[in-house]
Amino acid sequence: MNRLVEHGAPLLLVLDFPGYRTEARVRDLRLDEHGLRVHELLRHPLPRETTGAAYIRRLLSAHPVPAVPVAAVLAYCASAPLALELAEATAGRQRHLPQVILFDAVASTRDAVRAAHRDALARLGPVRAGEETADPAFLSADPDYFVEAAVRDVERKAVDLLRADGATAHEATESAAHMAGGYADWLTHLVAAPRSRASSWSGNILRIASADHPRDAFPVTAHRVEDVQVDCAREHLLRDEGTRTAVLSFLAATAPPAPVRSGTDGDEYPRS
Repeated sequence: MNRLVEHGAPLLLVLDFPGYRTEARVRDLRLDEHGLRVHELLRHPLPRETTGAAYIRRLLSAHPVPAVPVAAVLAYCASAPLALELAEATAGRQRHLPQVILFDAVASTRDAVRAAHRDALARLGPVRAGEETADPAFLSADPDYFVEAAVRDVERKAVDLLRADGATAHEATESAAHMAGGYADWLTHLVAAPRSRASSWSGNILRIASADHPRDAFPVTAHRVEDVQVDCAREHLLRDEGTRTAVLSFLAATAPPAPVRSGTDGDEYPRS
């Protein structure tokens, strides 16, 4: 790994959505223990933007990236399309293209977003006729309206559930609003991800998948795409030694990043 650290700790930008889940997280790979600097971008406050470009701009504004070259962008699951958007934004700031590393990447679709909304409602109880007012047609026509309508659906149902459990109107309203806020963060992320300008990458991509993850879950074109399948369950992918080894080997083999983007002025990072 000497090649990676000889010019200082390489910077990794990470897109790993916060919140409860059973699966391990990118931080469980402990890449910082291997001479790498990890900068998590999906931290609160999260953007409420429904296009990939605007979402990434807000993230970079809220959580500024250290003024050093970015070695790679890492993303888990539905954040994969946003990783390409982030890599594009980062590439304009430095001489070399960052690498992109994706873990169990999936392409968020309109059907997936609608299924996620129905699942959120079902978690609050049986979904009755008229409770789902968020029309999927608005995902294309007016995605902001779709998110607002979906969040209202969840908030109303949460209030009904809490009131049925004995909460006062004030308690139910406050708790439901908190729940709806978290849901709005997640749904906005799902909606923004596929609405990214970047659908391919000029640099290198490493796709790491757990044992049962379908190979065609996130089709992408790049200068070079490398696929690694790790013999583990999905929940263990981001703590498996095989995953860590694949990441470190890929970074070592591709440092410094290549190919070089044409039209740069040779600066490693933009002048402010």
